[in-house]
Amino acid sequence: MVHHGFLRSMMLLALLISGLLLSCGRNQSSEPLSGQPASTVAPADTTATAVAVATQAELNESASVVAFKDKMAVQQTQEMWDLATVEAGGVLPTITQGTIEADLAEIMTSVAHLDNNFSPTPKPLPAEGQAAECNHGTDTIRGNCWTVNDRSKHVNYHIFAGALSANPNQGMIIVYAFGNLLTIEELRRHEYHTPQVQGILMVDSATWPLVYITTQTTPTQHLIFNLETRQWLDPNGTPIPVSATPTSTDK
Repeated sequence: MVHHGFLRSMMLLALLISGLLLSCGRNQSSEPLSGQPASTVAPADTTATAVAVATQAELNESASVVAFKDKMAVQQTQEMWDLATVEAGGVLPTITQGTIEADLAEIMTSVAHLDNNFSPTPKPLPAEGQAAECNHGTDTIRGNCWTVNDRSKHVNYHIFAGALSANPNQGMIIVYAFGNLLTIEELRRHEYHTPQVQGILMVDSATWPLVYITTQTTPTQHLIFNLETRQWLDPNGTPIPVSATPTSTDK
């Protein structure tokens, strides 16, 4: 019968031999053989780092989306309560212009977090004065074009002055408005005819909201157009009655 001490010794010896063999194998693989070039150290793998950065960006974006959706859910719940209050005969608190502007600013900031290319800061308004580009259709005769800005609302107006091709004696202007918060109706082309036939018009100058216009007739006549009220004024600033309504098109 084999003694237990002998078995234990044989097992320890086997483990020792196995350890030596593994150690030799590692040393041999790390040292170059005679006549073979030394192996170069592989560069650090940056894939894991890139994946980690991308994953963090996705997590940040997802957090922004979730926060925005939560905000919208709260808003919709509040709207449901407001509707129930009105239907029950209750009175809602008055919303001020400051509250609307604050809510709008918050929404624009939230959108900016979701779209890195979006900026809540509006683009600078173009320079005011006579416009180099003065495109017009075959239905009009060109006088000149002018640019004027409503800085309080950050809206740019492009004014075309001239006359109708079908009736060159009928002076007219076309007003184009450009702004991020304008309605579809405000963005459309609006055409205004002079109260009397006075030929081709030319914009002489403009300071919001007034456009100062001269005719090409002899003697020269002067008109003023108020962009804010969309009224024709005489040189003294008195409104001139107009029987015809201005036209509005999608051109």
